Formats: sequence, structure tokens, C-alpha cells
Amino acid sequence: MLYSYIVRAVGLLLALLLFLFLEPRWASFLFTLGGGILFYAGVRSKKFAVRLFGLLLQCVALYLFLDAVWYPFRATILLNSYFLGSCFIVLSALFSAYYLENSSACNSVRDHWTILLLLILGTLMWYAGGLREIYMNIILPEQFNGVLLFISATSIVAGIIGEKIHWQKIHYILLLQLPIMLCVLTLALISGPVDYPLLIGWGATVWPITFFVQFRILALLDRLEWPKLRAYFHLISLWTVLFVSCREFILKALQLQSVSLFSILSFTVFVTLTWLFVARIMAKRYWPVTEFPALYLWGGGGGVALFMFGWLIKLALP
Repeated sequence: MLYSYIVRAVGLLLALLLFLFLEPRWASFLFTLGGGILFYAGVRSKKFAVRLFGLLLQCVALYLFLDAVWYPFRATILLNSYFLGSCFIVLSALFSAYYLENSSACNSVRDHWTILLLLILGTLMWYAGGLREIYMNIILPEQFNGVLLFISATSIVAGIIGEKIHWQKIHYILLLQLPIMLCVLTLALISGPVDYPLLIGWGATVWPITFFVQFRILALLDRLEWPKLRAYFHLISLWTVLFVSCREFILKALQLQSVSLFSILSFTVFVTLTWLFVARIMAKRYWPVTEFPALYLWGGGGGVALFMFGWLIKLALP
């Protein structure tokens, strides 16, 4: 009986919404509220149709929000109706996914796909709201660093939530850190001058934080049961930090002097010291080298040598 009253109340709310022709932000808010209530009622009553309708309402809320979120306006960063509206949709989607997974009704493949869809919905909404805040409130030279800071903060929050409520599926969000970091690195290299350093301005703080968070993610995932792809995540993370380090080292060396025998020797010394550092960590059995010794020893040293060799060839060309 309670659920029928809930369904009627939500229906009346939506009918009122359509009658009043509310603006997209308020429409998105009400659709999210109605969708979350219906999904909760559907899971509790084990009525798939009610649950499906609630999920559809949340998808409609996402569409309405994305359709209006890029309107040109300025407001206090993070403290405005657009970002708070996106957070409301995120909370509704993640709550629905968590409640379904921990309910007795979750016993089919269809339910697991529904949980995954809700996770995608909430993650998409979170990044849409966050990227909009960066786009509208941070100056152009620092926008890439703002994205890195946002994804790092997202990974930290997701990791804390997963640990506190013992919800492993939210750790899927952590797997997005490395791909987004690579996209930002690629766009930063393409859009800026060839000799523009990454570790300047906010980048001097943001890039080290991003790498620290990425390796904390690897440490967390190494303690969990996850696919054998983790070796590739370790290798790509290692190559990324080595590439940025080598690039910044070369740019700093070239600011002091042009390409010469001394600069080539300094690059060689840098490669050797990096390889010895990795070997030392392996000898002391420190994480993460002990997780994949051969990968870090030969992949790390070979990666540094390859990056340095490539830069020297590029610098030697007219």
C-alpha cells in the first residue's frame, strides 16, 4: 500500500511539472527525485516495471541537465545551481546502484547490468558537472591542470567511500584516472608550444599530486581481486611519470645550454641513475617494484632510454 501511494505521489509531481513547464534545471531536479523514489520503491516491492520507470526518469533527468548545463553564465565555482544539481543526480544514481546491489532483489544478470548502468550514469553526470565548472571558472592556461586536480579529488573521494561502505564496484571509477590523465597529457602537448613545460604554474603542484594519487590507486587495486590488466596499468603509469620527468629534465637542461656533448652526457647519467634507483627499490623489496620486478626494472630503464633517445633525435633535426 505504501508503494502505491509513493507511485501516485511521484506521478502527481511529474504531472505538476509538465503543467507548469518548469525550466530545465528544476525539471531535472524533480525527475531525479521522482526517479530515485520510484527505483527505491521498485527494489523494495520487487516490481521490475516500477524500477525500470525510475531508472528511465533518472536518464531523462540526465538528458535535461546536459541540455542546459552549458548555458553561458558565471557563478561561484562549485556553489551554484548547476553543479549542485549535477551532484544531486550523481547521489541519486549511486544510491540506487548501491541499494540494488545490497538488496535481496539483486540476483540476476539483468540487475548487475542495471547497477553498471547507474554507475555510468552517476560518473558521467559527475564529470559533466565538474568539467563545466573548470571550463567556466578557470583561466585557459590552467584548465588542463584543473581537470587533473578534479580527477584526482574524484579518485580520492571514491576510494574513501568504497572503503567506508565496503562497496567494491565504486572502484571502477578509479580506473578512469589513468585514461583521463593520458588524454590531458596528450591535449596539453598538442595544444601548447613544443618547449612549454608542464611543471609550471599549477602544474608544478598538480602533476605530482596526480601521479601520487595514481600510484595510490594501483596500491588499492593490487589488494583487490581485479583483472590481469593491472600489469598494463602499472607499466603505462610508470611510462607516463617517466615521460613527464624526462621531458621536464630535457627542457630544463636546454634552458641552461643548447645540445652539446655535456647535455648528452647529463641525459645518459639521468638514465643510469633512474635505472639504479629502480634496482635499489627492487633490492629493498619496496612496492610497487616487488609487484612486477621485471616490468619496473627493464620497462622503466628501457622507457627512460627510449624517451631520451627520441628527444635527442628530435633536437638534432634541423
